Amino acid sequence: MAPETSARWLIKRAIATPGDPVPASVASTLSVQPGSLVRDGALIAIGDNTNASSDSRDFGYVTASDLFGVVLRPIRRQPSHA
Repeated sequence: MAPETSARWLIKRAIATPGDPVPASVASTLSVQPGSLVRDGALIAIGDNTNASSDSRDFGYVTASDLFGVVLRPIRRQPSHA
């Protein structure tokens, strides 16, 4: 039996990295003005299902030390068949 852990993995898309402007949708959570710059060592992460995602709009910045891995290429969706 595996030991219990409180670790929780999240898979999110980084929409702003250090030096990028803070999007308006996240600014109030971060207590900054929209368009101010993301601070060093932080990023803003948003889930693809924005209506049901727990992301930077809820918990603020993600620090670089919290990252486990980074995807370096886009994942292409399969074409839908009608």
